[in-house]
Amino acid sequence: MPVNWLLTLAARIKAEIPDDEESAAVIRGLGACTVSWPHTLTPTEQLQATVAEMQAKAAQIKALLPIEGGVSAQAADKLRELLK
Repeated sequence: MPVNWLLTLAARIKAEIPDDEESAAVIRGLGACTVSWPHTLTPTEQLQATVAEMQAKAAQIKALLPIEGGVSAQAADKLRELLK
């Protein structure tokens, strides 16, 4: 259920309870309540994700490059794929 709907429901329930009995009021049956919402990345989180992705690619490229000598055909294909 949307949070705003829940807030409205809580306000309606609270209005029905006498003020002097409000502190003892209990709502039962919410033991398995799950709250979720779509998360939109902030510009900082987007940048962090991009940097992490670029660092992972750089590490893969570095692992494929030999210390000395040539590159195997398989490694060259993988490098081409990473550099796209």
